[in-house]
Amino acid sequence: MINWTGFAGRNKPELLKFGLALFIGLALEIILALFPVPGLKVVRQAGDDMADRLMRFATLSGTSGATSLRFAFIDIDDETWLSWGAPLVTPRDRITAILQPLARSSPAVIVLDIDLAFRDDAVSEAALRMFLKSYPPDAPPLILVRALIPGTGSTLPVLRKTEYEAVSNNANVIWALPSFLRDLDGNVRRWQLAFPVCEAGTPAIIPSVQLAAAWFVAGNKAEDLKTELAPLAPKDCNAPLAATVQEFKIGGKNLPPIAFGASDAASRVIYTIPWQQDAVSLGPQLPDGLSKVIVRSAGAVARIPDGDGVPGLEGMIAVVGGSFQGSSDWHETPIGSMPGSLVLVNAVDALARHGTPHEPGWPERMALSLMMMTLVSFCVAIFRPSIAAILSLLGIGILMAGSMPFFKSGLVVNLAIPSLGILAADGLFSIAQTFSEMRKAGWRWIFKPAAAPLRRRKEKP
Repeated sequence: MINWTGFAGRNKPELLKFGLALFIGLALEIILALFPVPGLKVVRQAGDDMADRLMRFATLSGTSGATSLRFAFIDIDDETWLSWGAPLVTPRDRITAILQPLARSSPAVIVLDIDLAFRDDAVSEAALRMFLKSYPPDAPPLILVRALIPGTGSTLPVLRKTEYEAVSNNANVIWALPSFLRDLDGNVRRWQLAFPVCEAGTPAIIPSVQLAAAWFVAGNKAEDLKTELAPLAPKDCNAPLAATVQEFKIGGKNLPPIAFGASDAASRVIYTIPWQQDAVSLGPQLPDGLSKVIVRSAGAVARIPDGDGVPGLEGMIAVVGGSFQGSSDWHETPIGSMPGSLVLVNAVDALARHGTPHEPGWPERMALSLMMMTLVSFCVAIFRPSIAAILSLLGIGILMAGSMPFFKSGLVVNLAIPSLGILAADGLFSIAQTFSEMRKAGWRWIFKPAAAPLRRRKEKP
């Protein structure tokens, strides 16, 4: 039988440290929940580290939910790019040749992830302009990307002009922004779902590509999206940009909950599809055995005869972009480097299936925090450092595995605050021990303690 009284007496400092860690961790959890500090760097970085690990862990599972969407990445790869003469600007006639068979293939949405602001020859541009202007109303919705430039005489940015402004009158074609935020370490972790701009002196809201795609996949109309976003527009083009961010929920049929500015967690991109060079399929396997993302060469699609479509694209989200190494559209993410089009695929998949990420409720957060703090604090207080580290990592791994189904569905479990509580308790306990040693040693504390003399072994006579 264990003598708990003796155990407590022998381990009084360790148990004190354990209790202190629990108290500080819970106090931090309560204080930051009641009085949140937006953008607190240490909390945000710790939360990012934990979310990054969860995303890398999630990509190892190799499965996806039954409600998963499917994507087709029409890839301008190295071979295609070189066969086109390694152009600085994607030839507009090639884009037209790609979009024509895609429009006949019955995908749910087509995303053209190519900036059309840069000029090509007049003949190629005229062909693409004619195609976009006459884009059929019964064809799949087409999303074109735009870039922003600083405004003249306005605080808000303006849309960079293109040669295809006439398509604004086509209700089946919509302009959107590939709007993401890059952290200081170079990783793209967060998105912006909509952005305020100044159009002809009037403030407006432009949706992100992922928001527009999720809207169309749910069966909603483009004009309804403009109506939903209208309340987000600032009063004038000189409104402070930071003041335009507000908490706002968007509605629409068949859409999961989507919120703007609700929390830092709501802007996080949940990546589940890593990039693999020269792969014909990407991402987790679906329950029916199909691949999440199929990859098709853009060059092969452009050579499809007139009147034909691309087989097997029915109901999929087709994204046209480039992975060729000469492209500047490559980005670092928590699950590795990938072309910008695959960043869009990950964002569209996460938003269309689960909406914006959200944190668990107050009771769940406190329970998870208490579990983690109890586990790690007990291990550090009782066991040797090497054993405590192994047991703590094992316990955290079990917690991560247990929270994985919730994480994949957009529930962001932030274990940063309890981790900080444990670190703060360890630091305070070390300071208290140092202060106690200073009081005992007085001014002699500034010197290193003298080394114990070596004992000489007695030689046998």
